[in-house]
Amino acid sequence: MFHIYTDGSCQTQLKIGVWAFVVQGAEEAQFGVEENTTNNAMELQAAIEAIDWAIKRNEPKVALFTDSQYVHQLPKRMEALQCAQFTTKAGKPIRNQIRVIKLNDLLSTILVEIHKVPAHSKDPQFKDNRAVDIFCRQQLRLECNKRKTTLSN
Repeated sequence: MFHIYTDGSCQTQLKIGVWAFVVQGAEEAQFGVEENTTNNAMELQAAIEAIDWAIKRNEPKVALFTDSQYVHQLPKRMEALQCAQFTTKAGKPIRNQIRVIKLNDLLSTILVEIHKVPAHSKDPQFKDNRAVDIFCRQQLRLECNKRKTTLSN
């Protein structure tokens, strides 16, 4: 079983977001960059990408670690969201609807234990979560610096 640590981050002024995941013991780390996004969307995308990565390796079970309350609680709300067809009481699409539906689809194909870990903790017990947090923020800084350079030229 893979232990995968996920994180997402956004720079709201430049409207750039980064998602990332690190696989414990596998020396595997991936990230992606998106524009016009939110922190929750990036946290969710990190979980989606991590689970998809495990599925492609025919892994039947994954332990997913996140510091996102949103991602951690989402599976508990999935049945109600499905019943409401992923819409609000007002009939409008829920936020991150496409990503929530994708996560729901993935959760039906693999057993995922989602664990909530404290954000930005320096406790050695959470070193892998700290590693993905640093990796994600580094990628976001690099992307922001690229954009700032492009804007100033």
